[in-house]
Amino acid sequence: EAGGGGVRIVFLDLDGVVVPFGSYADTDLGLIRSSPHAHLDLLVQKTPAGPAALLRQLADTAEARFVLISSWRKAFPMSFNQAFLRRLGLLDRCHDDWCAPFRFSSHKGHDIGAWLGEHKTVRQRDCLVLDDEELGLRESYGFKRLAHIRPVPNIGFAHGDLACALALWKIVEAVP
Repeated sequence: EAGGGGVRIVFLDLDGVVVPFGSYADTDLGLIRSSPHAHLDLLVQKTPAGPAALLRQLADTAEARFVLISSWRKAFPMSFNQAFLRRLGLLDRCHDDWCAPFRFSSHKGHDIGAWLGEHKTVRQRDCLVLDDEELGLRESYGFKRLAHIRPVPNIGFAHGDLACALALWKIVEAVP
């Protein structure tokens, strides 16, 4: 458990973390964007099982909860994002306030800051950002204790990322 009885939070991006780049063709993406709910099965079918399985293992082992920071917050209806996360077995591992607020002209660092500002009992050192992009969290946003793991975008969250996340929280776990 997180120090001081708090909760561990994983700020989660989807593209390049849960859904590796190249998982689906541009034509698939066009279909999904045109009618997300009608093409949920297609997206789930094209999403490799490995990253989601390892993310479930991270949440269960670390007693952590996910908070969505993905651009999908703006690109798709929240109900679609919930359905997608549910199908991957991730929604029930999300925080009750599972989606960081998306501000106009939003940057993920601002969104994380806004979410943390609304959850003052959550400490930066109990948080982890999983995003394949460099976000400038320390330099641009002043997060001194917020860890950031950048999965390889065409692979997604992998065994090495899981081991790194658990090590950051000083959790000893046999990782296959």
